[in-house]
Amino acid sequence: MNKGRDSFEQKLSSFERTSIQTKKCCATDVQDELRTLQLLEFNVLKTIADICERNHLQYFLAEGTLLGAIRHQGFIPWDDDVDVCMPREDYEKFIEIAPKELPSGYTSCKQNDTGIWGTLRISDTNHEVFRTLDEQELHLFVSVDIFPIDGLPDGKFKQRIHWTNLMLRYCVLRAAHVDRIVKRKRRGFFLQSAINLAMLIPIGKLINEKKALQHLTDTLKKYTYFDSDVVINFFSEYSKKSITIPSTVMPKNYFGNGRSTLFEGRQFSIPNEAEKVLSKEYGDYMTLPPLEERKAKHRIRLIQ
Repeated sequence: MNKGRDSFEQKLSSFERTSIQTKKCCATDVQDELRTLQLLEFNVLKTIADICERNHLQYFLAEGTLLGAIRHQGFIPWDDDVDVCMPREDYEKFIEIAPKELPSGYTSCKQNDTGIWGTLRISDTNHEVFRTLDEQELHLFVSVDIFPIDGLPDGKFKQRIHWTNLMLRYCVLRAAHVDRIVKRKRRGFFLQSAINLAMLIPIGKLINEKKALQHLTDTLKKYTYFDSDVVINFFSEYSKKSITIPSTVMPKNYFGNGRSTLFEGRQFSIPNEAEKVLSKEYGDYMTLPPLEERKAKHRIRLIQ
């Protein structure tokens, strides 16, 4: 942990005394509120890591959380969420184990239970947050998302066929819930066109959402993580949903058995070649973005 920085336990204890007991919003300004959210998410992350370590399940810090671990040894100062990824096989074991081992007040919701297709969300139901994205306010629990990593076939030609099949099934799933899609600006042309079409023609009412999700999941599971040389986190925001295979397809050896690194004073598992993973996702990941871009993805407001 960096010198001069209070431990998370001390900060969280202070927060609990001043906020949880009084059941009031804790922040006096935006930065304090963001930091409080990070502290609460960190507790959820520790819980996930503990369950994985007890049950010998592989997990990795992912996306902005991984970037924070490498570049900041903790949260990116303006980041407002935590992401974890797991090989599909361990991910499904975690789904079965988690309800038995999560502490009181924690829940696990998978896939279409919450509209988060293909992911698992571990939530601390003792703390709630409003997240505003593109003028839509979502009332959620403080949580961490876990993404499965799936295999891809060998060879560019087979990968293109498999990816096209995945995208077609993904578009069908999106059409099934087009009335509940959160408006986002960052979507590939192919996916956005499919969403626009579904909004004009109400085909979603003809689609069974659970079956559409199952068909997509079955297709993703066709090539297992442990038997594949190339893998992808399909539901990552960096796996751009377009008809072409995204650049975030990774050699599995980038992940390997994982290595430990410090994140906010505690050791967590990250990919063996985390730097190569980050280069694929972010390019020059060690260079800070312009000052005007250093802001949270969502406007947040913690409530009790």
